[in-house]
Amino acid sequence: MNRICELRKQNKLTQKALAEKLMVDQSAVSYWECGRALPDTAKQILLADLFGVSIDYVLGRDVPKGTPPGVLPEAGAQLVFVQPPVQAPPPPEPTRYIKVYSSLNAAQFASGNAEVIQTLDIPEDWNGEYYGILMRGDSMAPRYLDGDVVIIRRQTVCSNGQDAFVFIGQQEGTLKKVFLDFNRSVTLKPNNQAYRTLYFSEREIAALPLVIGGVALELRRKIV
Repeated sequence: MNRICELRKQNKLTQKALAEKLMVDQSAVSYWECGRALPDTAKQILLADLFGVSIDYVLGRDVPKGTPPGVLPEAGAQLVFVQPPVQAPPPPEPTRYIKVYSSLNAAQFASGNAEVIQTLDIPEDWNGEYYGILMRGDSMAPRYLDGDVVIIRRQTVCSNGQDAFVFIGQQEGTLKKVFLDFNRSVTLKPNNQAYRTLYFSEREIAALPLVIGGVALELRRKIV
């Protein structure tokens, strides 16, 4: 059995934190730790560098007695590989699942009646209500790209300058950077300067209405 779980806990890292350092999905770390899969050579090197040990140590291979972790035996020394005792794999960290939508308007948001294109796992200890939005187009590039899934924490307010999912009347919701101005008007700004910035007065906000559907919390991106 490899020592990834042991090393992660020794360094006080969650599976999510380790996954972010290695730029992989959290489920990959879970599979490695329970023995369902092994990291590829590049990830083995990254793990060894991160924890300051050898690749053999990460993979659970025994080294000659007295060889401390991270130190390779001298040239000519004979490595002895011993079959580790059979033990049950550690249970994966608790998760729950959220719905991901390709589009969502205010009415669908209120009723929950929208087409679900997939589900995603999130940590069990995340408080609150969440949903996912499939990004379409490049108005928020380069941070968010076409095909990305953005995990949104459902809430009706956001901080100044925060990325939020906003409903403008009955149009489909849109992810934009939100700014509340001194006169209680709202500015919705795209990251991509090729797209125009939207401005709404206090009266327009009430008339449309303009509603915050949540704030962007995490990005999930497939690397092909």
